[in-house]
Amino acid sequence: MNLELLYRITKSSAHTQSRIDNGNFIIQNPFFLDKLVRFTFKTNDKLHVRAYCILEKVFEINLDLSFPHIDFICENLNLLKNEIAIRSIAKKILKKI
Repeated sequence: MNLELLYRITKSSAHTQSRIDNGNFIIQNPFFLDKLVRFTFKTNDKLHVRAYCILEKVFEINLDLSFPHIDFICENLNLLKNEIAIRSIAKKILKKI
């Protein structure tokens, strides 16, 4: 994984401004989006929930960015166990499709 993305995930928090800043970073650097989506399903990594919070904000800002990833997300939903991650994905993506 790219160190800049990993750093942002590590330093992120549930605070609104943190999620907005990180969401805007991903939107401005869309080449990180696929890595972020895939990282959110690495449920053995404790940071995957933070990644979900960022992904939720990205898709809240620009839902169109989710469309290329819908198949991957739906195919891997069964991996999610954390309620925060489940809420994020259901609230911002599945509710819209």
